[in-house]
Amino acid sequence: MSFVLAAMAARVAASDSSNPEQWLKEAEAAYGNLTSYTAIFHKQQRVAGKLLPEETILIKYKKPCSLYMRWVRAPYTGSELLYVEGWNGNRIRAHRGGILRFITRNLDPSDPALMVDNLRPVTGTGIGFLLETVAINIRKAIAAGELVFSEGAEETVYGRKTQLFDVVFGTYYMPKGRLPQAFGLKNEVIPESFWRQLAYPFRRERPRLPVSA
Repeated sequence: MSFVLAAMAARVAASDSSNPEQWLKEAEAAYGNLTSYTAIFHKQQRVAGKLLPEETILIKYKKPCSLYMRWVRAPYTGSELLYVEGWNGNRIRAHRGGILRFITRNLDPSDPALMVDNLRPVTGTGIGFLLETVAINIRKAIAAGELVFSEGAEETVYGRKTQLFDVVFGTYYMPKGRLPQAFGLKNEVIPESFWRQLAYPFRRERPRLPVSA
């Protein structure tokens, strides 16, 4: 797994250190000093094996949890949403762009209409969530001794200089001398033979294990 980390150029200078733990602490301290920010967010996800189009979103965020998002480029140009913790019954107020811009809806952050083509609710969007996710994975890799950390070149992003870092670590878990006891998905019975495994994805009804309460 690889992360390209851009230092928070608006608030902190590019780090000269190649120590990933030190970089994380500097980034966390810098974010901790912020009360609000405005950013252009480039989002692209792979959902169910399909790489979705890149989205370009203007984000305004204020701590503890006030979020405004406006899509500024296709495919969702003009779409907007607003979420403020404790306001509007903790629901998101949103509308699509184009001819649907006059239809405003109040939705739970996990509503299926908002979760289409998304891996997580929009309330998990922003620099803080991204930093937390990256930090957790990097520290796990450090603890496992699987981290490869190297500095890259400087890059100018919207007129500000940033320092790029490449962080690479393993994504598998295979203890020595021990094989996994089970493969596949939770609560599904996966055939043991090769040919049945090959046909398994095309079955209309798949055998499932009972789900414990």
